[in-house]
Amino acid sequence: MSTADDMCILALSCGRCSIRHPTMTPEQQSLVDAISAVLQGDPRIEAAWLAGSLGRNAGDEFSDVDVVVLCPDGTANEIAAKPGLLNFAKPVLINTLFGGRVVNVITPDWQRFDLVFAATLLEHTAAPA
Repeated sequence: MSTADDMCILALSCGRCSIRHPTMTPEQQSLVDAISAVLQGDPRIEAAWLAGSLGRNAGDEFSDVDVVVLCPDGTANEIAAKPGLLNFAKPVLINTLFGGRVVNVITPDWQRFDLVFAATLLEHTAAPA
């Protein structure tokens, strides 16, 4: 993230904002807030946004929290595998897919969330002749 002043992760929520998602339960909102806080702690993360049913305002109390995390090209796997990244959730199950770029988590109180790590593509320009 650039700075706390110029980026609010996704509209997830960051503690500075009073954004509350209309279809989220308090437990889902609390999970989103915790995920947001963890992601904001890594300056390599460029952005993150809520996806899935909650991101479409179509979620319900049974919906998991899906977050897409935008990382600089070449760093997504490293960020996804960062030691301690998921400690806030005290996971009872962690399932990694697609070489670790998708992380499915279940917490002790059966909250579920997915983090999808996507890489930005660098623009390559032709060298001057």
